[in-house]
Amino acid sequence: MKLNIQEIRKQSEGLHFEQTLDLAADLRARNQEILDVKDIFAVGKVQYEDRMYFLDYQLSYTIVLASFSFFNSYWVNIEMLQ
Repeated sequence: MKLNIQEIRKQSEGLHFEQTLDLAADLRARNQEILDVKDIFAVGKVQYEDRMYFLDYQLSYTIVLASFSFFNSYWVNIEMLQ
């Protein structure tokens, strides 16, 4: 996801975004314990104020991690608030 700096500065109330992300292949390449990631969704806004950028967002996703203790994979639903 990319946001244009000029567009962010033009919006006095901030630039709102809602985006579904496809990062499964990138995340699996970075960590071999990640078997799958789906339903990655980011929602929030970015705002420019007093020469600073502020990011307020929520990120949610479902991830499948390898379980070495049970030799099974399992799904974990995660929501992050920032």
